[in-house]
Amino acid sequence: MARILVLSDQDGIREALQSVLMELGHSVIGSPLTHNTPPGDRSLSPQVVLVDLPGFAEKEDGMIPALRRLYPTARFIALFGGGSGNVTRLARLWGVDNCFFKPIALDALMAAIHDRPLPADRASVG
Repeated sequence: MARILVLSDQDGIREALQSVLMELGHSVIGSPLTHNTPPGDRSLSPQVVLVDLPGFAEKEDGMIPALRRLYPTARFIALFGGGSGNVTRLARLWGVDNCFFKPIALDALMAAIHDRPLPADRASVG
């Protein structure tokens, strides 16, 4: 199973993701995400970084690249609560591997975590 770092500015979302992923057998660490201080601890060495991007994400173009430098081998998955295709385009430019709008189906999230393709009608956005 994967080592996953879950980042969100909303405690409820972060805790729900942690709980589900741990129940599925993953090793999960959750951390708050703030617009001033992207969390980072090189010793975590996650295989997957799951980022629930907040509303300020379009203005915070340095957050994902900073995390990408901390965890260069990790797969990055971004979740968005709304926004436009512009947000997903920016996330791709920042180095995000998969982008999804919430709510996300568990099978889609698990496929992204395990780097498995989904059928075209279930694929990630962006």
